[in-house]
Amino acid sequence: MTDADPRKLSTERESALDGLRGAGAIAVMAYHVFDFFPIHEGVRAALLASPVGVLFNGLGALHVFFVLSGHVLALSLGRDDRPARLPRFYARRLLRIHPPYVAAVLFAWVMTLGPRRFTDGQGPMLASAACFHLPADLLPRALMLPSMAMGQLPVGWSLFVELAMSLLFPLLLWFVRRTHPLALVALGLLLVWPAHPRLGFLIFTFDFTLGIAVHLASDRIGAALVAAKRSAIAALLVLAVVLLQLPYAISFWTTGSSGMHARYSPMMIIPMSLGAAILVAAAIHRGSVRRFFSGRWIAGLGTISFSFYLIHFTVLTFLVCRYTGYDLSALSAIGVGVVAFVISIGLSILGYRFIERPAMRAGSAMTRRMGARRDPPPPAPGTPC
Repeated sequence: MTDADPRKLSTERESALDGLRGAGAIAVMAYHVFDFFPIHEGVRAALLASPVGVLFNGLGALHVFFVLSGHVLALSLGRDDRPARLPRFYARRLLRIHPPYVAAVLFAWVMTLGPRRFTDGQGPMLASAACFHLPADLLPRALMLPSMAMGQLPVGWSLFVELAMSLLFPLLLWFVRRTHPLALVALGLLLVWPAHPRLGFLIFTFDFTLGIAVHLASDRIGAALVAAKRSAIAALLVLAVVLLQLPYAISFWTTGSSGMHARYSPMMIIPMSLGAAILVAAAIHRGSVRRFFSGRWIAGLGTISFSFYLIHFTVLTFLVCRYTGYDLSALSAIGVGVVAFVISIGLSILGYRFIERPAMRAGSAMTRRMGARRDPPPPAPGTPC
């Protein structure tokens, strides 16, 4: 089997996308650990705005997840041209997202039982959220639809975005097939300014449309990236990092803050989405970038990144609320982060094996019962996409 073998290339690309998810999962957790560092807010903002900030740019990582979702869902749905493909698509998405969400909420609810070192609202934002315990009578409502679970699972907001955009995804593909990929991207850009607060999730349409465009223009993008010189690829990757960090830098130089209060504004979304799209395209089409992200350790983390993303926050803040308190030194914060990382990895392996994989198999079985002769390959494991 040579390097040009399509099967080997496809496997390497899937591993590279998993690797991107793994890198994103690390960045998200690093950002949450960084939130506990006892440093001045101005210093925090400066670090986030610097090139070092890309290592804990959790918001940028979420945009990578969303762009990946657009790309992989377009690939998956585009392969299925048989009757009743939309019911199959929705069934797979629901079973891919909802069972792990339910498990994560129940895990967070159990972990917040019992005494805590400080009461709700006395710590910083992250610790206060972790110390919050949802009343039992509200738990069934929290489990009905992927969300923040009424405060029990703060990271769950992105799952609501994933599910809501999945409902609209066939409409986006219908639109692009009757227009042009650039028209779809323009539509996503327009929706960065939401028409109504209840439709706020639409601001992330830009990420999904960029992912669809990367898929539809795969041949042209691939040819350009393969032919590009190493210096051009290096410059492109630098541009991606700059775009991911640009909102922090602009906010720091203009206000002295990180700008996280405006994290859902066009100023934050547009450059981060573009930077994420560049990373996704490079990981798919450029051999050196693809090989880096398809490395065994980072791709392996990407495989379990969905479970990791859902539970790492609970594990981290459980340690803070129960054992250390929120007044940590930098060294203590790093130590707590390392312990939480190791525990989260172990729990994520279990979550992937006993929750995610059975849910994906159930989705495949359901689509077969719906009359499909042969299901298209499911999205690669990891954060939902």
